[in-house]
Amino acid sequence: MVRIRRGNESAIIWMHDYMIRSYGGRPGILNSSALSSAVSGPQWRWKYLNSTILELATAYAYYLVKDHAFVDGNKRTARMAMIVFLKYHGIKINVTEDALLESILDVESGKMSREELAVWLQTATSDR
Repeated sequence: MVRIRRGNESAIIWMHDYMIRSYGGRPGILNSSALSSAVSGPQWRWKYLNSTILELATAYAYYLVKDHAFVDGNKRTARMAMIVFLKYHGIKINVTEDALLESILDVESGKMSREELAVWLQTATSDR
């Protein structure tokens, strides 16, 4: 069973705050509507498109990077949200941190679309 619920926004904020405390940066939400949109994207995909776990993880990462909901740390939060969501569902990312970072940077720069990120994630993961 996929765990998607309204509390996910609070979990994303917690992840953001954790990343800022751990690695530095400016705290705070830049745009609460963008945060709601980034979290509701995967929820909508689950409810109406019956998306896979990998597609949902991709949506979390993609929309958190692209929507820029936070003052700082959007890419770090997106990376962490994707990893935590996958781990919760028994899926492990089997690539180096550098490869993961490169994929997130490619999303931000527009070199990688959401669909391309989903394909990349398929090749970068495995069930435990």
